[in-house]
Amino acid sequence: MKYIQGQDRSQITLFPDCIEDYVAEDNPVRVIDAFVDSLNLAEAGFCRTTPKDTGRPPYNPQDLLKLYVYGYFNKIRSSRKLMIECTRNVELFYLLGKLTPDFRTIADFRKDNAKALRNVFHAFVKLCMKLGLYQKELFAVDGSKFRAVNSKDNTYNAEILKKKLKRIDEHIKEYLSQMDQEDQSEPDALTSEQVKAAIQELSQRKEKYQEYLKELLESGETQMLLTDPEARRMHSKDGFHCCYNVQTAVDKGYESREDILNCVMNGIVPNVAMKYDKTERLFNIPYEESEITDDILNSTKPEDIQRCIKAGKLPSCYKNTAIEVEVQEKSFLSCFILNDDGTVTCPIGQKLSRTKMRGNNTIYGNKDACRQCPNRCTSGTSPKTVSFGPDTKFIPVRMYGNPKCKLNPISENIPVNPFNHTLDRKDFVAKKVVIRIKEDIDKIKERMCLSEHPFGTVKWYHGANYLLCKGKEKATAELGLSFLAYNLKRAINMVGIKELIAAM
Repeated sequence: MKYIQGQDRSQITLFPDCIEDYVAEDNPVRVIDAFVDSLNLAEAGFCRTTPKDTGRPPYNPQDLLKLYVYGYFNKIRSSRKLMIECTRNVELFYLLGKLTPDFRTIADFRKDNAKALRNVFHAFVKLCMKLGLYQKELFAVDGSKFRAVNSKDNTYNAEILKKKLKRIDEHIKEYLSQMDQEDQSEPDALTSEQVKAAIQELSQRKEKYQEYLKELLESGETQMLLTDPEARRMHSKDGFHCCYNVQTAVDKGYESREDILNCVMNGIVPNVAMKYDKTERLFNIPYEESEITDDILNSTKPEDIQRCIKAGKLPSCYKNTAIEVEVQEKSFLSCFILNDDGTVTCPIGQKLSRTKMRGNNTIYGNKDACRQCPNRCTSGTSPKTVSFGPDTKFIPVRMYGNPKCKLNPISENIPVNPFNHTLDRKDFVAKKVVIRIKEDIDKIKERMCLSEHPFGTVKWYHGANYLLCKGKEKATAELGLSFLAYNLKRAINMVGIKELIAAM
């Protein structure tokens, strides 16, 4: 039995007479063509959208944009590789009408139209919203680090520069010492000319590092990157690298307590993975007495939501969610106990360690314990600290709410009217509001599926884990093309080629 045979290379073959026949009806290239043709490139901010009357005619920005979208769609990001593809790729024959722009022309187009390329990404997002592919009920935000065009060796901070300057001074001192002992040196030791040359080179490097350090201190920045100044040295899974931290939103979440509280106060349920807390995140806010009607309770206006929460009422928009609201009043009396090992046990059993000395008094605190405490002993939002004098063993406090755990008992050794600020504070309010946000595992998993999928696809399947452009603006344009290609593929899979072209 013979193998399947290919055509004879000397056989004369006629291509179709029409370039249109090169590409099938269901080829994604037709989506790229229709999408770019539907854009108003002048409004998007592209250069050379109106050719001049004199001089050599330029390439149409539409053609170069189609080339780039096609390239990122097919994992081809290099301008040189795109130039080669223009001479042999049948699909590009169709898109560009057999145009073969030079790689410099291709690279300059991406460089000169950075802002406009971002607008192209936004335009496709609007199209997806029109098609109902995006919904505004659930937003998942995540970040990922993309390598910048800057090596670690060309990255400096004040500490690194000071170490280098110190090392250079030591080397110069060592060479000067060698020059003083030149007559007693061994035959194979450095000559006087070699030592002078080494000192001169070190002095030049010292001047350069001193200039870097001066520039860094004057700018107020913490890092200096020589190749791509707008990138930053960041810690990733495989060590420190010069990167851009890219954020994506699909269809909010970081361990920023301020941002999370702002979300709650504005009608947004923030499902953020617990980084410091265990099973729930607690916020203490001042209580404000207010009459809450059904209209206010059912309102979705931020001012009404905030009014409800401050009055200790859960707005209707937060029912059956991970958010709870509780009003706590001053209730049980307990105490802090100084242990023999130098630690302090708080009323609900958490350990506090020594943080500083104030005169003869020792200050104890534990930020993590205070942040997660369900029944705090202070109405303030800052972590609690307690001051123990040389002869103090117990400090009484008044707890908020109804603690579910066993509290430290009040010792008989505590005076009836102890001179202690924890009981005599004038700003100790009678009520406060506690906001509880419980961990929603299902939502966290859903967020991972939504927000981490684009990064995994763009970075590794598309091969875009490193950037080719320098500076935030150009890097953003490059990433806009990468995520545009991702969105295009998703839209084609979800809607179909013909339906997508019709919508365009």
